[in-house]
Amino acid sequence: ANKQTGFLSSIFKYLLLYSIFVSAMFRQAFLQQKRCANFLTSCVPSNARLCRSRPAVCAYAMSTSATLNIQGPGADKLRAAGCGVTCSRETPKVDQAELQEYMRALPAWHLNADRTMITRTFTAKNFMAAIRFFNKVAEVAEAEGHHPDLHLRNFREVEVNLCTHAVGGLTMPDLAMAALLDTIEVEYSPKWVKQEAERMAAAAEQAPTAATAPSEVTTHAA
Repeated sequence: ANKQTGFLSSIFKYLLLYSIFVSAMFRQAFLQQKRCANFLTSCVPSNARLCRSRPAVCAYAMSTSATLNIQGPGADKLRAAGCGVTCSRETPKVDQAELQEYMRALPAWHLNADRTMITRTFTAKNFMAAIRFFNKVAEVAEAEGHHPDLHLRNFREVEVNLCTHAVGGLTMPDLAMAALLDTIEVEYSPKWVKQEAERMAAAAEQAPTAATAPSEVTTHAA
């Protein structure tokens, strides 16, 4: 009887430890899924409200490529504003006090040190994927009459720079163009897109949740 009791006690302890282990695994999986729901969310119509309320990183891996689409709050207003007429020396620069708010709509872009240019960089899946992106950028730039500086290094490392050379700084057409370029589908390096999604998630966690982009966007004629 004592032997049987000891055996049953051992079985019970084993099952208890196993249940604790399984519970911990489920909890970790749940937290990871919750994190993904917050930061790795497809910007489809059913998630439009989420995409408007905060930066949403849409990342998913396919058999041969990975894609990353970025939408920040207020990006739709920038796109709707468009680039307007050709910039000139009379085109006003973006007010520095408002620039940081506008940048929330463009989480993939970075300001340079003197806040006169924005840059987006990524690693394409291969050389042809980078060239396809450049071709699509050319179409958008020609249609809008506003052209970014494009650079390709190491056959697939892409860099896009936007500033208005005529005024030596950033104008609303630059920000509108950046928002438009963010809608272009790109075949990214799967390794790069994973790292970028993690970076975006960390940045979104650190950003103030109540932050919003400016409620109105306008372009200025020369």
